[in-house]
Formats: sequence, C-alpha cells, structure tokens
Amino acid sequence: MQLFGVLALAAVIYLASLESLEGDITVGGFVSLFELCRRVDLKKVNKRTIEGLICAGAFDAIGAGHSRAGLFATVEKAVEQGQGASRDRNSGQFGLFDAIADSAPVFVEEYATVEPWKPREELLKEREALGFYLTGHPLDRYQDGIDRHATCRTGQIEKHHNGKEITLAGVICDLREVQTRSGKGAMGFFQLEDQFGRVEAVVFPKTYARVDEDSGLSLGDRLQRIGDEPVFVTGKCEVETDDEGEANKFKLLVESVQAIAPLIEQSAKKVLVKVQVEALTQARILGLKHIVADFAGPCTMELEVVSTRFAGQVVFGDKFCVRANDDLFLALERLFGEKVARIV
Repeated sequence: MQLFGVLALAAVIYLASLESLEGDITVGGFVSLFELCRRVDLKKVNKRTIEGLICAGAFDAIGAGHSRAGLFATVEKAVEQGQGASRDRNSGQFGLFDAIADSAPVFVEEYATVEPWKPREELLKEREALGFYLTGHPLDRYQDGIDRHATCRTGQIEKHHNGKEITLAGVICDLREVQTRSGKGAMGFFQLEDQFGRVEAVVFPKTYARVDEDSGLSLGDRLQRIGDEPVFVTGKCEVETDDEGEANKFKLLVESVQAIAPLIEQSAKKVLVKVQVEALTQARILGLKHIVADFAGPCTMELEVVSTRFAGQVVFGDKFCVRANDDLFLALERLFGEKVARIV
C-alpha cells in the first residue's frame, strides 16, 4: 500500500466519522481503536484497511499506551464490537435504550496482551504500508558504527568519488538477478537505501558467483537471503555527469557485501547506557542485572547516570561484560522505555 492509498483510506475514515448514529453529525477525532470501529462504516473500512493503518502508525496517538503489535492483535475483536454496534443501530436497539435511561451504551475495550514487535519488524511493516520508512530507519540503531566504517552516506557521494572504492551502509531493495547474454552467468542489480536516498548497485558475474569461505554461499545466494538486514556494501563508484559537467547519477560496482550487525558487534569496545537518575528504580536496577546476566559477552559496559545538576559514570567489572548485539539494545529499551544505549 503506497502513501496515496493510505491518505485515501484516511479520508474515507474521516468522512465515515461524520456519519450519524441517529442521523446527526458527530464531528471529532477518534479516541480509540474500538471507538473507530463503532463509528465508521465497516463495509467501507474493513479489517485489512485498519491493519494497514496500524502498521503505518495512524493509531499511535490513540493506542491507549498499547504497542502496534497489541493493536494489530486486537483488530478482530474491535471489528466484531463495531459490527455489533452497527447491528444494534440498524435494529433501533440504541434508540429504545436511550428512551429508558438517559445514558449512552457502555462498551468494554479489551486489548490483546502480546510482545511488541521488534523495532526493525515494526519499521518493515511501516514501510510495507506506506512505501517508505516514516518514524525511523533500520540503520538508525547502528549509526555510531556506521560512522566509523562507512565512507559516506548516499546523499554525500560527489563527483570526486568517481573511480574510487567506497563503503556505504544501507538496506537492499529491488534485488534482481539477470542472466548475461554472453553466457558468463548471472549478475545482480539492486538499490541500496539509507536515510538520505538510494544508489544503484551492480554485481558483475565473477563477484556474484564468488563463494564466501565462512558460509559456503555465493554472494548471489547471500544477497537473496539478506532480505532487509542492514549491510555495508563496498565497491567502485561510477559518477555520470551532464553536459555541464555536473554529477547527475551515481552507480556502485559491488565488490563485497557484509551484514552490519555482526561486524559492529565484533568491533565494539564498550556499551554505554545513559539514563536519568529518576529512571533507576529498584525494579529497573534488578532488571538491568538480569539483562547483563542474560547477555554475557566480551564487551565492557558502562552506566552513565545523569540529572539536571550532576552526572556520574559506573564502569562494570570484567564479570559483567556483555554481547553488543541488537537483542541487548532491545532489552534495554523495553526496560527503560526509550533508547538508552549505544556502542562506543
């Protein structure tokens, strides 16, 4: 579903919200997923439409504190309640109720209890709904490591990069495998996307067929399996210029592709956790202790506690080193409710 489709759906929902329960106009924003399902015409706004809007983040402000995963798992129950409310309106049951008691019907809104989607999964669902990332990007979590390993961003490629080897970080999109007419085998084409744009990438047959010693897979096979995992792509940059000599198109002739997460984990020297002093409750301190135990590894961990008047640092001992992987950061985010950790 592309952006135009989402906007069209939002317009349909808005118009449907103006339809009366009893013929009057009820203007105003929705306050919950359940209320939306009770007010809109579910023949125009079906379950799949609502699921797409949840994935796009349209319910973030009225989700009653529930994650997108929780809202997604609740859609069926909310739609059933909306269908029941619609049947009651059509049968005149609400009118009879209002004549007996001067009060509105009471609805129970019960949300499903499920694990929130991981940040990357949430972003991918957002991209599927909108056609692009809106609230973040899969590379955001690795930005410090990307700054250390990448040559530049896609938006920073310039004419002087022509003919030079560069390394870019990104997510692979629109991967295509094409058989060469010369019979030299398959070659690959894809777009490498970061937070600033895209660049065309070409993998020639010899590189595409090269087998990785660790995995035993060719680069072509690895590209097929990488999916939406953030990667570093190294290759020779080609810059095309217009008649006035200005760069107008960039291409990367790929030499190697490497997943970002394991490389950054291997090169990490320290994980810095920065929290406000009021966030360090007894329950969270105990939770932090469990996280450190669950993710024991080779990387030093340091806790920085800050307030409006002071800041202090606590360096964990060698017995409390951790693995600097994505799951560690996710556990810390769930404990403290925000992004508090980074690799340094």
